[in-house]
Amino acid sequence: MTGHTLDTDVLVIGGGPVGLALALDLKYRGVRFMVMEASDGAVDHPKVGTVGPRSMELFRRWGVAERIRAAGWPGDHPLDIAWVTAVGGHEILRLDFGTADTRPPLPYTPEPEQVCPQHWLGPLLVREVGVHPEGPLRLRCRLDGFTQAEDGVTATATDLADGTALTVRARYLVACDGAASPVRKAAGIAAPARYEPLTFRNILFRAPLLRSRLGPRGALVHFLTRPGALRYPLRSMDGRELYRLTVPGAVGRGAPDEDAGVMVSQA
Repeated sequence: MTGHTLDTDVLVIGGGPVGLALALDLKYRGVRFMVMEASDGAVDHPKVGTVGPRSMELFRRWGVAERIRAAGWPGDHPLDIAWVTAVGGHEILRLDFGTADTRPPLPYTPEPEQVCPQHWLGPLLVREVGVHPEGPLRLRCRLDGFTQAEDGVTATATDLADGTALTVRARYLVACDGAASPVRKAAGIAAPARYEPLTFRNILFRAPLLRSRLGPRGALVHFLTRPGALRYPLRSMDGRELYRLTVPGAVGRGAPDEDAGVMVSQA
């Protein structure tokens, strides 16, 4: 379809946590910007669960820290880390961090860490930045290519909703499009491996009765210490019923799928 040309100061490619955080900072500083994100912005499988103190300090600057604290994490849920042979089994060690409601103020920051999993944080940041046409975030908009000149960058893109072609002229283009960043590769910037890569699987499941059954043995994270595959964390994601078990390995093409339900039961 016939396209049109847009103009901005900073074009951010990628609407994940990094791209949206940059957008909030640009908004705070009064810099014109546009964010392109090829997906619809939904987060079905949260990989990140806690927003650290430094990030919360930045969110405080941008006026969204209180919204993150009010996103849904129960203030009475333990923030403890426990090393166990199994969840509800023998406990080896516990680090007591209290709860969000009871922990004392920290001497080094006004913004302690906050549990806000990615499927809460992502949509919250999308709303704060604002989706096109009211806001500068364009969801389902794919970058097709870009050229660089002395005075800026010209990018071409496709609106995946209707196939419209877009041309965007910007002073700067920022790659926030993930570890495999096509923008980084197109710019000829190498990312040499520092360590041998490891592969993990996250198993997301619901257990509505687990918190009440654990009672005082509950924790934010249970580190499983049994020999074999289960030597990794089981974490509460929403403080109510959603949990994530991390296990090593991955299912390769043609390989039988290791039963996730069995691994959860073992944990």
